[in-house]
Amino acid sequence: IQCKYGGLVGHFWMQINTLYMKARKNGQSQTKAAAGAGLSERTARRIDANKYGSQRSSSPRNYATRLGKRVGAYAAATTGLVAHHLS
Repeated sequence: IQCKYGGLVGHFWMQINTLYMKARKNGQSQTKAAAGAGLSERTARRIDANKYGSQRSSSPRNYATRLGKRVGAYAAATTGLVAHHLS
């Protein structure tokens, strides 16, 4: 599972989240499960609403987040255009 927080903080958050979710599945109320895991009730509501980390069901991106292989082609095309306009 990949967490938006890295390293030790991410590991700690996953443990707290797991502890809370187990308590909820065992029938505890949101308030009692949150208290047992050391969370606020507001954070518990966010977890139940799937607003954290890998629980979110987001659709895949339909856009590039990095230029990747296109950088070389873009640089070559713009260099040629700039050279043409400067001469």
